[in-house]
Amino acid sequence: MTDETVSGLIAERVRETRKLRGWKPAGLAARCAGLGAAGITENAIENIESGRRDKDGRRRRDVTVDELLVLACALDVTPLYLICGLDDAAGVPVAPRLSVTSLEARNWMQGFGSLAGQDEERYVMSLPVSMRGGYARNVDEALAALDGVREELLQRRALQERMRMAREEIMLGLGEEG
Repeated sequence: MTDETVSGLIAERVRETRKLRGWKPAGLAARCAGLGAAGITENAIENIESGRRDKDGRRRRDVTVDELLVLACALDVTPLYLICGLDDAAGVPVAPRLSVTSLEARNWMQGFGSLAGQDEERYVMSLPVSMRGGYARNVDEALAALDGVREELLQRRALQERMRMAREEIMLGLGEEG
């Protein structure tokens, strides 16, 4: 039985992934506790996975955003996988009256495109400057976005160089001791 909610999709993928790993709910709960989420107990995992219903047929136990992130970390998968899966054509209910394909949902969540009907300018303005280059309305805006990316890359290169030098110093120090 497929649950037509995001929590239902997440629950199915948590159960499938846990079983694929050969873990019992207690094993997944232990991994969650090791990440500091002791509240995601074996019982909580069983309730999430079972999708138990109330008398109106609604899911009694939705997955919170906090739980989504911990479960993805504990299962060694991305949160996007738990929400969207791997089938680009599968449906993802992003709102009670809006379902999109997994590909559309994944792109939307990663900042690669707004959903149909959204104000694209507001969507773009919610992205970090480094991601706005593909949405630039003019050359100046595109250059400003690229400058931000360039600066970030230069900082990364400087950090990598410092790390390389520190490794060399450590290796030289080890050579002198031996």
